Amino acid sequence: MAKENKLILCKGLPGSGKSTLAQKLHEADENSVMVAADDFFMVDGEYRFSFNLLQMAHNWCSGTAFYHLLRGKNVYVHNTFIERWTCESYIDFAHKNGYKWDIIEPKTKWKYDIAECAKKNTHGLTEAMIQKMFDKWDSTKDLMKAFEKYV
Repeated sequence: MAKENKLILCKGLPGSGKSTLAQKLHEADENSVMVAADDFFMVDGEYRFSFNLLQMAHNWCSGTAFYHLLRGKNVYVHNTFIERWTCESYIDFAHKNGYKWDIIEPKTKWKYDIAECAKKNTHGLTEAMIQKMFDKWDSTKDLMKAFEKYV
C-alpha cells in the first residue's frame, strides 16, 4: 500500500524553470521540502560549485530526500535528471518503501531552447555545456516507460 507522502522529481535543463516549478509546488504544500544537488554547494548564501564534489553532492541530495520521505514529508527534488540512471535510485527507493512518485518537467516555452536556457540559468552554464547535456537527454516519457515496472 502506498504511503500518503510522495516523491516528485522535477527534471529539466539548467535555466528551464525546474527550480521555479519545485518552489511553487513546495509553497502550495505545507508538508513538503525541496532539495537539489545544488544546495550542497551553497556556503553562507554563496554558490561554490566544485566538479570534484559533484558525486558527493548527488549522494547528499538523495540521502536528504530519503531522510525527509521517511519522516513523512513530500519531497520535491529539482535536479537536471538528464539520463535514466540519475533517477533510478530515487524511484527504486520510493517503490521499495511504498511512496508515491512522479517525474515532471516545467511547462515553460523555452524548456528545450538551448540558447534561452543558457541565458536564464543561474550558474553561468554556456550554450555548449547545456547542448552537451541535451545530447544525452532521456525524455520524461521514456523515463516513465522505463520505470513503469514500479507503477
